[in-house]
Order: sequence, then C-alpha cells, then structure tokens
Amino acid sequence: DWLNDAADEEIPVVLNAAAWTHYSYAIFDACAQLVAPLVEVHLSDPAQRPEEFRHHSVVSPHAVRVIAGHGVDGYRMALEHLAAG
Repeated sequence: DWLNDAADEEIPVVLNAAAWTHYSYAIFDACAQLVAPLVEVHLSDPAQRPEEFRHHSVVSPHAVRVIAGHGVDGYRMALEHLAAG
C-alpha cells in the first residue's frame, strides 16, 4: 500500500524488497507506477550469491540506481543520491 501512496503523492522511494526482489510481480507492478525516483538497496550483493535466481531483480527495471553490498550504509547512500536530485 505504501508504494501505491508514494506513486499517488510522487514521493521518492528507497526500497529493499528482500526476497520479493526476485519474484514478486506485485512489487514489479507497484514500482512501475512510481513517478518519483526509486533507489533499490540490498545489504549484500545479490549478484554474488550462488543461487542463480537471486541474480534477477523485478525492481531494477524501475530503479534510477541500485546500491548493493554496502550493508546498512547503502540506505545512507540511497538517501544521498535522492537528495542530490
């Protein structure tokens, strides 16, 4: 619901979709309606995970930036990216 609200109110989004990153087309559809920028964040780097399915993100096509593998510092980096406009 909050992704729908962010779309309606044109609010930028920082999103860590966790396991939903790889398979949730409900998340894909919600991200597709966003008007303001979306930054995708992952604490670890999914591309470095051994499971092949984790290398695909349904969020990335809608993101202006993907930040992965920086731990919790990735959230700060995402906010800085959005603040820089």
